[in-house]
Amino acid sequence: MPDVEIQNKVLDISFETIHAQIEKHLHTSVLHFYGDHFILPPGLTFSHLAMSIHNNSRTLEQILPIYRNISEFGLQSAEFHQVVEMIQQFL
Repeated sequence: MPDVEIQNKVLDISFETIHAQIEKHLHTSVLHFYGDHFILPPGLTFSHLAMSIHNNSRTLEQILPIYRNISEFGLQSAEFHQVVEMIQQFL
């Protein structure tokens, strides 16, 4: 397997890992904000919300700052406020 293919696979795995962590932080933050028994409205998933806040970007350079903001600032992050606005549109 050429080096470029290996590098691309590593980047894909890294992206998916960071994306999963963003989803996890969003899930935890949403439950903290709305309450433990909150269920997302039909048609909305945490994966969809995560993709929306990083504008469907597939690059680590663009999602790492989002991950850092969500993990460090949680409910105070601009990204979390975007998620709340998206959820409110479905309620």
